[in-house]
Amino acid sequence: QGVMNPHYERAMMLAARERHEEAVKELREGLTVDADDPFCHGLLAIQLSRLGRHEQAIETARRTVVLAPDFDYSYFVLARVLTERNELKAAREAIQTAIKLDPEDADNFGLLARIEFECSEWAATVSAADQGLALNPKEDVCQHYRSLALARQGKLAEAEQGLDTLMSDDPNDPATHEAKGWLCLERREAAKAKEHFLESLRLRPNNDSARAGLANALKSQHVVFGLALQALLLASRHKAW
Repeated sequence: QGVMNPHYERAMMLAARERHEEAVKELREGLTVDADDPFCHGLLAIQLSRLGRHEQAIETARRTVVLAPDFDYSYFVLARVLTERNELKAAREAIQTAIKLDPEDADNFGLLARIEFECSEWAATVSAADQGLALNPKEDVCQHYRSLALARQGKLAEAEQGLDTLMSDDPNDPATHEAKGWLCLERREAAKAKEHFLESLRLRPNNDSARAGLANALKSQHVVFGLALQALLLASRHKAW
């Protein structure tokens, strides 16, 4: 039902372009057409989360679960917004419910891999990612977090292999450049790390992880300058710099 809603369809296109405020407006319009549309509520929760409105996002996600309690997407949305809020225990429970409802959806395992990574559970991250990749070898979220977890385990060659696969599929993916940057930092290749972080920020200027990585890459090259730049980067002044 939600897929046929023209406001939902326009919101999907806006969200893909990271025009989140406009997507929220479209989704609210869509909910005037059908107030109980779980697709609109789910996408609205994700867009609110992207805008930093976490309490509204969680409330909207919980509404999605009430409307569609047997739909794995409802719990996927809830897990995602809880992850953005750093409520990782609750997020893990939600995505595990999604997996029980649909154990054949690789996206669910991708989000579980992300949650395990943010909990610093490297082996669990790889395990979740491997389950998702067994279902869909092209699932990029699984491959992304699998590579990051392998790097944290010191398995740099295997991590690089996974990232090279992602890079060949999409050389302009900001998340892959960010991950390559962190891998280069693990190898103490600060110059290469800087290149990847800068490219990630060019493609997605609001990528906080890439911004922090760039600060670390520069700091490793020149301590005093790096510390000063880190303050600028954390103040979201990358373009001005």
